[in-house]
Amino acid sequence: MATSFEVTPSMIVNNAYLWLEKYANKSETSQVVLVKIQSQLEAVGVTFEEEHWLDILDLGISRGWGTPSDLCEFIPPYT
Repeated sequence: MATSFEVTPSMIVNNAYLWLEKYANKSETSQVVLVKIQSQLEAVGVTFEEEHWLDILDLGISRGWGTPSDLCEFIPPYT
């Protein structure tokens, strides 16, 4: 029997924030970060939307990263 659950923005940010932080600190390139985030999302069955994540990378550069909870407002809920 399959179970259904909602993947919340905070779950996604918790998995992606490490890579976003590495990008912000210039220890990883955007390409590496996007691949890592994509694999994290696919591991939990969430479709990776590259354009959306590129927007998040740009936003982080222009506004600052803040905290993981600050990023939640930019992540749509996934089911």
